[in-house]
Amino acid sequence: MKSYRKRILLDASNALGVGAKIVIKNIISVIPKLSIDNHFIALLPDIEYYKSIPEYENLELIFLKQNSFRLVKRLFHLSFGLHNWLRVNRIDICFTLGDIGPIKMNIPHFVLLHQAYIVADAYDHISDLNILSKIKLVLIKIYFSRMIINLDAIFVQTPKMAEGLIDIYHLKKGKIFIIPQAIPQHIQTPQYFHHVEEKVTRFTSKGYVCFLFLGAAYEHKNHRVLPSVIKILKNRGIRNYKIIITLEMGLSKYESDTLMTLLKFKENIYNIGRIKPVEVASVLKQCDALFMPSTLESFGLIYIEAMSFNKPILASDRDFVHWICGDGIEYFEPNEPISIADSIEKFIRFGPDESYFEDYNKALASFPQSWSEVVAQYVNVMIE
Repeated sequence: MKSYRKRILLDASNALGVGAKIVIKNIISVIPKLSIDNHFIALLPDIEYYKSIPEYENLELIFLKQNSFRLVKRLFHLSFGLHNWLRVNRIDICFTLGDIGPIKMNIPHFVLLHQAYIVADAYDHISDLNILSKIKLVLIKIYFSRMIINLDAIFVQTPKMAEGLIDIYHLKKGKIFIIPQAIPQHIQTPQYFHHVEEKVTRFTSKGYVCFLFLGAAYEHKNHRVLPSVIKILKNRGIRNYKIIITLEMGLSKYESDTLMTLLKFKENIYNIGRIKPVEVASVLKQCDALFMPSTLESFGLIYIEAMSFNKPILASDRDFVHWICGDGIEYFEPNEPISIADSIEKFIRFGPDESYFEDYNKALASFPQSWSEVVAQYVNVMIE
């Protein structure tokens, strides 16, 4: 049996968020071949999406069953189960790929931070959180504040996230590494599916302008602003458009309630359901523009995906969008339906400013050009 320098745990056992899954799959698919002298063990949710991760001699994939007591199981895993598992499996380094790991460890511990609400006051960004969600956010931030002081390093994607860690948790700047993400593999080598494209071309072929609103119904995605926007546009006589949403009934009460509300506006909203990452290229190709009224994000892969397709973008006037996209997009105030309606009407009447192609090239050039480049930076911090 080959002897390895380090045994490294890649803990993604709680990684079920749409964006986080894409990031984590790209990381785990690359890191074993970049660091062949080390052995990696990845803890992953037992879902189909992760089953296509390539096989490597120095990579073990362990799939954990999900159940209805996910939060309780997660807390037990962090407080008790994981510590014993690390000892038994002689783990030298733990890389937590999903925000929250054990509070204190006897080995080097590194964390990849995805969730923006951990370094922001979510109440200022998300107006319709229910009381249980608010309590959950408070508890997560308390837990995070206890964990972060014991970390060897934490990885974020933007300077704004780094500033939040310094301002809120008083973390030393030397422990924070800003590593932006690259265009996902499913966009770098896109596949196209006719049955997916048809969901949009049924409208574009009839002269509708189609705006892609790609995102699950989390509160910060701001789906709830759409009814007010549509009513304003209707009063202005603007009807020849469709906002393509990607929600799924039954995945959460909030998402189901949101979808039921939006389906009342089927003249201008069309739901194609959740799409797989590999299907994103097909939808981007057929839509006229990306439309994202999010109020809070840590990064946002969909913005660089859309730019790589040279698709016009209408998005929130927020620092995280400016940092990714620069000046080449149409900005609006996400909490003001009139502002959003103005941007949509402007696009429908006049289209995008052609200069945005040059702005996209400048923006994309500032990001890593491959996931090997991204992951090499993680490895250099943790091991080299």
